[in-house]
Amino acid sequence: MIEEFWYIALERSGPSQTLDSRLRKPLIQDRVGADWAYMVQEDFPLVYFVNYDYLMRRLGPSASSACVHAVLRNPKEDVALRVPIVPGFTFAGYDLIERKTGVSALSKGTGFEDVVNASELNASGLLASFDLATSVRRNLVAKHPDLPRAKCELMAIWSRP
Repeated sequence: MIEEFWYIALERSGPSQTLDSRLRKPLIQDRVGADWAYMVQEDFPLVYFVNYDYLMRRLGPSASSACVHAVLRNPKEDVALRVPIVPGFTFAGYDLIERKTGVSALSKGTGFEDVVNASELNASGLLASFDLATSVRRNLVAKHPDLPRAKCELMAIWSRP
């Protein structure tokens, strides 16, 4: 299976590179007809694009100030050294995102402080290692089996300066 990079443009918010929808809003809110050919249309909020060039064209003049990420969903192995097809991205870390809401389990106030320790997060507010990210993901479900929001997607994130 070939993993596909997805792209998203978010508001800038300090050094944090989280995909958390509560903290950083997508810059493309209004959809136009052409978007549908380039959007990820799975069980996610409609904010991810499969074509970087299209996303940048859609952003227009605001592209230079956007926080653009390349992401891989649920990688099966450490992908920190993998390079997105588009040059200029650097690996930022791993996030754990609840599918329906887009909220990160790593963010404060999610009720998962018994699983996620702030000291485990890197300067970008993410988990730096694949092993730690998969361990935290398993522990979320083990400690909170009755909470659907504990069943998170593991997102590997690259950022563009």
